[in-house]
Amino acid sequence: MDQERFDAALRALHAGTTRRRGLAATLAAIVGAAAAAVPGDGSAMRGKRSGCSPRSCANGCCDGKDCRPGTTDLACGSGGGRCQRCSDGRRCQGKQCKRSADGCTAKRCPDGCCDGTVCLAGTSASACGTRGAACTSCPVNATCQGQRCLLQPCTGATCPDGCCDGTICRNGTSNAACGSGGDACTICPVYAACEGQQCQLELCNAATCPDGCCNGTVCRNGTSNAACGSAGAACAACPTGEICQNQQCLAGSCNAGTCASGCCDGITCVTATGASACGTGGAACAVCSGSTPTCAGGACVQCASNQDCSGATPTCSSGTCTCGGYACATACDSGFCQCANDQDCTGSGGACVMGWCSYPCNASTCPNGCCSGSYCLAGTSAVACGAGGSTCAACGSDADTCTGGTCTCGGNAACSGATPHCVGGACVACTSNQECSGATPTCSSGTCTCGGYACATVCDSGYCQCANDQDCTGGLGACVMGWCTKP
Repeated sequence: MDQERFDAALRALHAGTTRRRGLAATLAAIVGAAAAAVPGDGSAMRGKRSGCSPRSCANGCCDGKDCRPGTTDLACGSGGGRCQRCSDGRRCQGKQCKRSADGCTAKRCPDGCCDGTVCLAGTSASACGTRGAACTSCPVNATCQGQRCLLQPCTGATCPDGCCDGTICRNGTSNAACGSGGDACTICPVYAACEGQQCQLELCNAATCPDGCCNGTVCRNGTSNAACGSAGAACAACPTGEICQNQQCLAGSCNAGTCASGCCDGITCVTATGASACGTGGAACAVCSGSTPTCAGGACVQCASNQDCSGATPTCSSGTCTCGGYACATACDSGFCQCANDQDCTGSGGACVMGWCSYPCNASTCPNGCCSGSYCLAGTSAVACGAGGSTCAACGSDADTCTGGTCTCGGNAACSGATPHCVGGACVACTSNQECSGATPTCSSGTCTCGGYACATVCDSGYCQCANDQDCTGGLGACVMGWCTKP
């Protein structure tokens, strides 16, 4: 407290002055003492009355009239300066906004999206996203709502400056998506380019049409007789007698050698045969019509499947609609023709027996099998083998299978001569000892032997007798005391 003011106050109080003057003097002294107690000249006190200042907030930052610690991202600073809000991936470190050395991550940017190392709010169409994911640039016809790109229908209103690729609005300036005004995007042909958001024809040449030929400004593939060529050259129409092969007009010929799997329409080989061009083996193409409207196996036939047949002949057999393999004029029931008289049993001399057609078995009625009495069998088994309506035959011991209507041994010719028996698909000399005799009386693995060996003289108890070594043939040893020794 100021010493002179204090002494004056005391003298006033004790000098017989009035009470009012004494109290006033005392109050003035107290106020002066309070002011003197504040360091400096009292400006800090005045600062508190006027708001936050560098003097009153030396260790923090000023957020309006409030003094903040200056250590948060929302209010960062020191020395009583204005608080800063840290953004763009920066954090408040040491009361200063600094960019993190770790860049933008989901942990550091949980409420926004990352544009490289920068954390953005993630709420704009040009940078949309959240949870620290990479920011997405929404398509033209989309908005960022809830930090997600939400597409609107692609129309002329939502995509006025581009073209619509389904629901996506493209800029309409690429060859793969060209257009404007919200129209559907167009893929420009190889001979055109997207210019001004329109596919514009370019000059056709070797550069713009390297794999085809030029028909004016249009690039063709160069493989047809009407437009044949390559490397951007002018397309040529092949003259009569020539065809376009390997993009060149060459003298053509269609025959069995050049068109084995198709038919010939002039000099052109047609491999994708059908009713309008049917044939195979290089024969002339035929047009299937009338009673044979279907092309099957390179031939015009009545049917290719049961779906082509109906009525009294519901089953397709070898390209012909039949009833159990026969023509039927009335009704077909379970593969048999019903009849009222013999005239109803058409084809191959059939007779009407008790309301059903009965046909003799012959080459005409059984062309693909063999006949067992009046029955036509498949002719594919060893007990009933045959073809072309011949009488079915049972294969003997010289065969074990029926192949193409012929008895065979393992698919080969039937056995004969020195190996007349078929066993397990192979021809052998014997199947039992009864078929062996003389010097080789024992059947071993289909061969007659003497104790498992060939013997040229006499076999006795499985051993060959001999006069000299020459008698011991077929892997036997030397002649010892009249017997061939076995090695």
